[in-house]
Amino acid sequence: SDRDPAATDKARSRAGAGLRPAAFLASEARCASGRAARMLLDSVQMRIRLHSIWHVVPVPVLVVRRLPGRIVGLCMGPFVLLRVDYADDWPTVVHELEHCKQFWRGGAVIHLYRYLSNPAYRLRAEIEAYQAELAACPPAERARRLYDSARALAHGYGLGVDIGLCQRLLLAA
Repeated sequence: SDRDPAATDKARSRAGAGLRPAAFLASEARCASGRAARMLLDSVQMRIRLHSIWHVVPVPVLVVRRLPGRIVGLCMGPFVLLRVDYADDWPTVVHELEHCKQFWRGGAVIHLYRYLSNPAYRLRAEIEAYQAELAACPPAERARRLYDSARALAHGYGLGVDIGLCQRLLLAA
């Protein structure tokens, strides 16, 4: 577990000190969200780049030192978080900008709800983003990138699909 033992002991003592269960859970959530925010913003070298979608809508791209797990980019609706070692990887930027387009086309919060709750919708959104990423690749990189994208899609999104199917879906126009 990634829980801080000291924070867990402190939370247990607060729970034992008479906090109601809802208040206890809320205090745990604040601790977890605080740790996540510190992890994302602990780098004083964070940079902000500005891209746009549809040549009109500005999209701030926050370049951070690290993101959770093996994540290299993360669309947060109207803005993007991108790991510093992928900041100059144009196909990855295109992938995340495609998710920003989906966010606005899909009705913002409605898109986020559907993406998180509906695996079929999530698969369609990721296929579209990975296809844009592959189109932005130099031709010499496409075969390797296709395999990497299919592997990430098969294993990183909880979709229950295999690499072969992902490759076929990515190549379908």
